[in-house]
Amino acid sequence: MEKKTAGAVSTAKKGYVFCVCAGLAWGCAGVSGQFLFEQKLWDVNFMIPLRMFVAGLMMLFLASKVEKTGDIFQVFRTRRNLIDLLIFAGLGVGMCQYSYYATIEASNATTATILCYLGPVLITLWVALRNRCLPAWNELVALAAAVAGTFFLTTHGDLTTLVLSDQALFWGLISAVSTAIYSVQPKRVTAECGTLTTIAWAMLLASAGLFVICRPWTHVQGTFDVSAWISFFVVVLVGSILCYSLYFSGLQIIGPTKASILSVTELIVSAILSVFWLHVVFMPMDYLGIVLVGSTVFILAIPVKKNRSQAEETELQELPEP
Repeated sequence: MEKKTAGAVSTAKKGYVFCVCAGLAWGCAGVSGQFLFEQKLWDVNFMIPLRMFVAGLMMLFLASKVEKTGDIFQVFRTRRNLIDLLIFAGLGVGMCQYSYYATIEASNATTATILCYLGPVLITLWVALRNRCLPAWNELVALAAAVAGTFFLTTHGDLTTLVLSDQALFWGLISAVSTAIYSVQPKRVTAECGTLTTIAWAMLLASAGLFVICRPWTHVQGTFDVSAWISFFVVVLVGSILCYSLYFSGLQIIGPTKASILSVTELIVSAILSVFWLHVVFMPMDYLGIVLVGSTVFILAIPVKKNRSQAEETELQELPEP
């Protein structure tokens, strides 16, 4: 029994590490995207469809070599898998990627990240509703800190003032919703068909939809020098292949609520890189918002009694092994 408990703890720690590293990868990719928008004048309608197509192809090749299922077309073999994949591609990966980078283009990477972290609020509420129980006290405190941090970032403490553009706020809220969807919805299909395979096909399908909607060939603008292409492939390799593989592997171990909040390291990295690389200027209220949202990692690390929520433990047991 003790060995089993020790093994579970070790596995959980691995899930925490995966999600934290995924956040680091996302932070680097987000600031690289901001660099492309601000200094190379790329258009989000050009970059995102291209990025998702290239990343999808690379991930599909990788999945064919390393995925345990060995069948990259399994996701299309049943109607249920196909429906799950289409929802994941359209409302999850596709909407999340476009809205996140659209928020960056309208503001900056750190602001986009903070707005995206309203997603854990929605996830925790959904888990509590599904399990008919209240979240753990530390999750409630962490969510309150995330909401308060978002409030200070968007209003600087003044309810009558919105310091963000309407476009940035709109796309930021959309990214929060889509973050919640892709953290919860694909659990069954990734378990059956493989994480890499599912994400790869989702990216390819989402890119096909964005090619039709955005018509990226009509938005070719800006500078296409060496530094621009390096930044683009950071977005593709680090911000797509690496971070999604880490995040969904961690999610399968520790569940959607903790996974989505632990990847808050994205916020810390994006803030540091924005200040020291892109010279973004933040106001005191912005820093307060960053600290509040960043504190969720430490709040979630506070141990709670095991009997605090049988429903949550049931949820974690239902998650498939990676």
